Amino acid sequence: LGGSLARWQRDWDNMKSIEVEIPAGSEAVAKDLDLYGGRSLFQLIGGVETPLGVQLLRDWLVQVASINDIEHRQESVRELREADEFLEQLKFLCHQLADGDSGPQTLLAWAEAPNSVDRRGWLARTARILAAAMLLGIIAALTGIVSLPVAGPFLLGVLAVNFFMTVVFAGRIHSLFNQVSSRHGEINHYLEIYRLVEKQPASSELLVDSKHELFDPSVNVLLATGRLGIIAWMANLRRHGILFILYVIFQFLFLWDLHVLNLLQRWKFKYGSHVRTWLDNLALWESLAAIAQLSKDQPDWRFPVLRPAARNDVVFAASNLGHPLLDNRSRVGNDVTVGPTGTFLLVTGSNMSGKSTLLRAIGLNTVLAQMGGPVCANDLSLSPLRIETSMRIQDSLADGVSFFMAELKRLKQIVDIAAQFEGDSQQTVLFLLDEILQGTNSRERHIAVTRVIRHLIDHRAIGAVSTHDLELGKTAELASAVQPVHFRESFEIVDGRKVMTFDYRM
Repeated sequence: LGGSLARWQRDWDNMKSIEVEIPAGSEAVAKDLDLYGGRSLFQLIGGVETPLGVQLLRDWLVQVASINDIEHRQESVRELREADEFLEQLKFLCHQLADGDSGPQTLLAWAEAPNSVDRRGWLARTARILAAAMLLGIIAALTGIVSLPVAGPFLLGVLAVNFFMTVVFAGRIHSLFNQVSSRHGEINHYLEIYRLVEKQPASSELLVDSKHELFDPSVNVLLATGRLGIIAWMANLRRHGILFILYVIFQFLFLWDLHVLNLLQRWKFKYGSHVRTWLDNLALWESLAAIAQLSKDQPDWRFPVLRPAARNDVVFAASNLGHPLLDNRSRVGNDVTVGPTGTFLLVTGSNMSGKSTLLRAIGLNTVLAQMGGPVCANDLSLSPLRIETSMRIQDSLADGVSFFMAELKRLKQIVDIAAQFEGDSQQTVLFLLDEILQGTNSRERHIAVTRVIRHLIDHRAIGAVSTHDLELGKTAELASAVQPVHFRESFEIVDGRKVMTFDYRM
């Protein structure tokens, strides 16, 4: 409840923030739209704890999914947002799992790698022979079949060999055990999560398919994870306080570690190729649950309608579109249309009137829509869009690049990407340019911005441009393509002074 209230109020200081590595190639868009970090869309969604869940949700923010995938996610989110108890339990269990020392990457690396310690199984065979020899020697000595003077040296010899093998191989074996599970018992946490998922009814196609992959009778994740949990407990016997004495006895008498290693390798041979699928499905459920919680916490948000990208009819159309990172008290919605192909939205107005906020609202809601979530609008219709932005350009003096050159390089990237996707029938470039090329004089800026926008339009991109250049829409190159909108300001007399105010209405 506390997290939902903080999310509703946009109380960022009381909302958990997870640092994530921005996917390569998405740095500019991520920074311009506040996708990651503090006071970001990723922080607003929250709800992911495990490394793979964080990674999947992170990637969904910058990937352009197919309409089919988006609709399947929407269906799953609608279903999960009604499962209050499941959402709470899943978040709690994933939090426990995230607190462990051994992450899923190490488990996955072990499951998919060839055996590194006992590749040919000779250690397992040797351990069985030595254990049998030790056991038979002890029995023979205790029953009197062999006299103690004869059995004693034999047992000491076997013990010496066991000690030698322990010294030589224990370090590598324990390192491998740590890949599977640390002392925190991550395997048991996985097992609890999969049990929770198994009990949760599913009707949406994506969740049904996921449960089929997880609980297929031939490779049921519950059975496999339960077995791995037992083996992991045996591997961690050396860490169980008073049982450490028992471990030492078993190790030097019977080479305990080598027998556990053999069990692990046999488990990996049978189930190792399925571990990635199981972990990916866990990340899927966690990410969908996070979006479902967002939908539950924002009941006035709506799911968008996705349309195929018809060649000359790509449109982003929304009513009462708001900036999702602003709370209800400060958010102002606007009816916004960007497109169709061959046109662009020209946004003018004074500083602080709402131009940049509108561009970010368009971008952020596109991100929400394409990850399968609800959007901050009464309704939204759009085609799959690849977002490209130029909003927060900084100098790069260390690289010898000025503000102006850095912005030119970014604009060239956007134009090149638009050209690359010009013939793509699955997605269209959506460009969002905020007061670009401020670092030059007004005449050269006017000419340069005109040419950049013309190139983007000719490559079938759609987008919005904010500017103070009121003449931009009157140029011959852009007059037929421009869709001009304006944010106005008002003046009021307050304490005898004229004060500028804004209503943020487009």
